Amino acid sequence: MLGKTASRLAIDPGLGQFVACGLVGHPDKSLRKGAMPQQFRDGPQRRIDVLDYLRFGAACMVVGYHYLVYGPAKGHIDVSIAGPIGVVARYGYLGVDLFFLISGFVIMNSARNSRASNFAVSRATRLYPAFWPSMLLTALAIALWGANIGLSVSPLQVLANATMAPGLVGMPGVDGVYWSLLYELEFYLLVFLVLLARQGHRLGGLMPLWAVAMLACTLAAPTMANKLPFAGGLYAYFAVGAILAEVRHDSRYTSIRLLGLSSGTIVIALGSQERAKVVSDIINMEISPRVVTTVVLLWVTLIAAMLFPAVSKARLPGSRMLGALTYPVYLLHAVLGYILMSFVITDGNRWLVYPGVFLIILALAAAMNRVERMPVWKHIFSSAVGRPVALIESEPRSSGLTIPESFK
Repeated sequence: MLGKTASRLAIDPGLGQFVACGLVGHPDKSLRKGAMPQQFRDGPQRRIDVLDYLRFGAACMVVGYHYLVYGPAKGHIDVSIAGPIGVVARYGYLGVDLFFLISGFVIMNSARNSRASNFAVSRATRLYPAFWPSMLLTALAIALWGANIGLSVSPLQVLANATMAPGLVGMPGVDGVYWSLLYELEFYLLVFLVLLARQGHRLGGLMPLWAVAMLACTLAAPTMANKLPFAGGLYAYFAVGAILAEVRHDSRYTSIRLLGLSSGTIVIALGSQERAKVVSDIINMEISPRVVTTVVLLWVTLIAAMLFPAVSKARLPGSRMLGALTYPVYLLHAVLGYILMSFVITDGNRWLVYPGVFLIILALAAAMNRVERMPVWKHIFSSAVGRPVALIESEPRSSGLTIPESFK
C-alpha cells in the first residue's frame, strides 16, 4: 500500500461520517448544569447532506482504485488492469485526499465549544467500534484464505493493529488502507491538545498559522515537510478544511484566513505532485501531475462550496445512510474484496464479480454500522477515556476535583 509519505488511504477514517470558537471565557451552559454535552445528545446539529454524498463518492473512488488498478498491479487480483476504465481509476487514490479535507472541515464543528474530554470520547466512539470488528474480520479472512493473495497475519500484528497505529511499534497494518487512520489520529491529537490546554477559543486562529508554517517548511525543506508530522504534505488538507469551516461558522474572510487558505492550497498542490510520482512507481502506471493538481483543487472548491447555504442546506435522499456506510466500506473493501474475488474472478467475468463483491462489502458495512451504533460503546469510552481526561482538565476546587456529569 502507499507508505506514509506517499499518502495514507482511509476514510473518515474518514472516512466515515465525521461531525460542531471554543469559548474559554464563556463555557457551554449545559456543562455548568451537568447536562449531556451537545455531541452526546440525541438530535445532533444539522448535517450537511452534500458532505455525506462526497464521503461516499470518495470511498467509491478508493474502491475503484484498489479493485481495478492497485489489486491487479500488485497481484492481489488475478486479472489484467481494466483498459480505459483503469486510466480513470488510477486516480481513485485521491479519494483519500477528499476524506482528509472533509475531516478538517467537520472536526472544527465537533471541537467548537467542546471540552477535551468530550472531544476525546466522541472521536474514540466514532472510530474504534467499527474498526475493531472490521479489523478482526479481515484478520480472520487472511488467516483462513490469505495465501490466495499472498498475505499472512500474526497475533502480535492483530494486537498492534488494535491501537489503530501499528506502524508506531513497527508492525504492518492488517489491511493496507489503515495507513490513513494514523493521519486522522494525529490531527485529532493536535485538536485534543489545544482543547486540553484550554485554548479551544484559539483553535480557529491557529489553523491559518499552521497552514502558513507548512508552506514555509515545504518551500525551505520539502523532504522534511513530507516526513515530519504536521509539517506539510497531506496535513494541509486538514488545515484548509478547518479554515473553511471557520469561515462558514462566522462568515468572516479575514486576511489571515485568506493567507492560510492560499498557503494550505499551495502545499496541497505541491504535495500532490510528489505523491503522483510515488503512486506511479507503486502501480507502474503513468500518473499525470496536471490531472492530479486539477482534482485536488476541485476537492478544495467542493468544500468551499459548503459556504453557500444553497449547497450546505440542500436535503438529499439517503445521505445519512451513505454517510454511515462510508467508514466501514473503507475499512472492509480492500483485503476482504481481494480474498472474495480470488475464488471466482477472471478477465471474462470480472464485470459481474466486481459489483457482486461490492454488494457483499456493503452488506458487511451495514452490519458493522449496527455494531458501531450500540450504546455500550459510549459508556465504555466515557469511562476509559472521558473520566481520566476529565480529571486532568478539571480545576481544583474546595471540594476537590470536579468530573463532568457525563462521565460519572
